[in-house]
Amino acid sequence: MSRAFLTPMKIVALAVLSGLALAIAPAANAHTSLISETPADGDVLTELTDVQLEFSEELLDIGNSVTLTDSDGVTVDLVIDLSVPRILTAPLPADLAAGDYDVDWRVVANDGHPLEDTISFTFAPDSVPSASPSPLAPLPESASPEPSESSVAAPSQISAPSPSLISEPSASAVPISATVDEDSGTSVWWWIIGIGLLVGIVVGVVVWRTGSRKPSATDVAQPDGGDTSQP
Repeated sequence: MSRAFLTPMKIVALAVLSGLALAIAPAANAHTSLISETPADGDVLTELTDVQLEFSEELLDIGNSVTLTDSDGVTVDLVIDLSVPRILTAPLPADLAAGDYDVDWRVVANDGHPLEDTISFTFAPDSVPSASPSPLAPLPESASPEPSESSVAAPSQISAPSPSLISEPSASAVPISATVDEDSGTSVWWWIIGIGLLVGIVVGVVVWRTGSRKPSATDVAQPDGGDTSQP
């Protein structure tokens, strides 16, 4: 009879223990966990404006902190923003310099369970391009030799004559060479006529003086071999 009494008691005890186990298991799995983080541990970033942590459940707005520490050990407390459910955002300083940083964060889950961790990352913003040209880059325009002005004439320096400077010859215009030849021919004829008149005048004067002169005693011709004596 005792065996029949103990068998139901064991069954009830097993049922109670199973119920407790089923009740405790969801409670253990209900702890808030981190889903994603930006930056992630070990990241090397060229652009970064804030730290962002996403959790599986909402956080309590108490006991939360995010701290930024640089390689020199200088620590800055970041302002926390929980306006978006389950997401914590902490803006970084606008003048964040390049270097290695650690982010230490601590939050309190909705069930009162605290979570904390450390993220190490490197901030390497884009550097200013070097002034020295790349070996594969084309040479600057100043490096190419420029032709001298004496060897090659620039096309832009040769300009067509302005239409206003080119005048068409007038129909009544007489060529200069023809005018000069005509004037020179006329002058030569005048010189010839003048010289002829002068020569005629000189000849006329000489003839006139010769004809008007009286014969002298010596101009009377004596007969050749004649005897001028009287018989």
